[in-house]
Amino acid sequence: MKKIRKIIIAGASTFTVKNLGDEAMLLNLVQCIKRYDKKIKIILICRHPSKKIDKLYGIKTIKNLEFDNKSDSVGKFFYGFNSISFSKNLEDIKKNFEDSDMLILAGNVFIDISPNSFLRGLSSFTAQMGVLAKFFNLDFYVTSLNVLVKPKRGLTREYLSFFSKNVSKIAVRESHSFKYLEDFKFGNKLKKCGETAYGIEIENDLKTLKKYIKNKEILLNKTNVFGVNVRAEYWNKVKKDVFKKHAKVLSKLAKRTNSTLLFIPNGFYHLNWMDDRMVHKEIIKHLDKDVKFESINKELNIFEAYKLFSCLNFHYTNRRHSAVFAAMQGKSIAVINTSLKGHLDPLTRDLNIKENLINFSEKEQKITNKIYNLWFKRKKTEVKIKRKVKIFKVKARNQFTQLIN
Repeated sequence: MKKIRKIIIAGASTFTVKNLGDEAMLLNLVQCIKRYDKKIKIILICRHPSKKIDKLYGIKTIKNLEFDNKSDSVGKFFYGFNSISFSKNLEDIKKNFEDSDMLILAGNVFIDISPNSFLRGLSSFTAQMGVLAKFFNLDFYVTSLNVLVKPKRGLTREYLSFFSKNVSKIAVRESHSFKYLEDFKFGNKLKKCGETAYGIEIENDLKTLKKYIKNKEILLNKTNVFGVNVRAEYWNKVKKDVFKKHAKVLSKLAKRTNSTLLFIPNGFYHLNWMDDRMVHKEIIKHLDKDVKFESINKELNIFEAYKLFSCLNFHYTNRRHSAVFAAMQGKSIAVINTSLKGHLDPLTRDLNIKENLINFSEKEQKITNKIYNLWFKRKKTEVKIKRKVKIFKVKARNQFTQLIN
């Protein structure tokens, strides 16, 4: 293989939208590339380029083909394709493709939640990046891919057929994704890479805890700390009764375990219910009056959020990567299932903690009792989790070399 000087990374609505789970996958990929050769220049094509992101990750961000706001995109093609006037984002993309050595598409780049069409939609963006790679004679790869359901829409299937003929390698996170893509005849290009967020390298420090946590009992280890991160299912109609149910379950658990609840948001995007702080605020409104809690309301980056998990005794979440962060810190987790089938089940199965997956459609008392039992045997669960995470970490940190070799 020729020497690699410059790499383009792109994701369809995946990066720079203040979702720390996706940021963890990006950070691991960047760290893997820098371990391979710290001189490689990394360009991230994303929705919201910023100097803050550039400095945080040691990369260069440029504007992709998405509008900044969904309302601006209604009735339009991709950003830059709606008039004959000059579009700076297209010129920047062109210049970077001209002198790069490869393209890596990462994350849920073939997500099929909403329909795609010509120059519209997430999978269409991914296909457009693949076509550009062909024009500029770049090898291109897909990694950290999760396919939640078998692709059924005609256009997405056509995109996958195109990728099966042209991609250098496509690496999926879990077995169900591998199974869903077997029909597309990727052959030995299709690999299973596991959850790549396990590979991030971040050192814990007390300074970050003191910066964001005001409760001295938590900082001095004088109280049990029950971590909480709940996302709203913003892709469906959000029902506030669900928040009340979380509040009732958490109130009972906090009192039974003599714990302080620590709400750690994982998503901060301003659109709809994508900001976890909005969700946590709704839950807190309905907590019992005598429940002790603290809520992190400042916006966190991936480094800060990860460190906060170090002070937990147990974690409660329906977010995949919030569970991953807790596992990486060696904590037991109540993983609250969502309507996204295939999103959380494989995570608990891989960690060998299937009993920690909670069916939230069950009655409050049953949920509470089950989680209390998980709390009671958390030390044994932590041993299992640490054993698994040690294996996942090694594999995730070899992501880039496994991709290109």
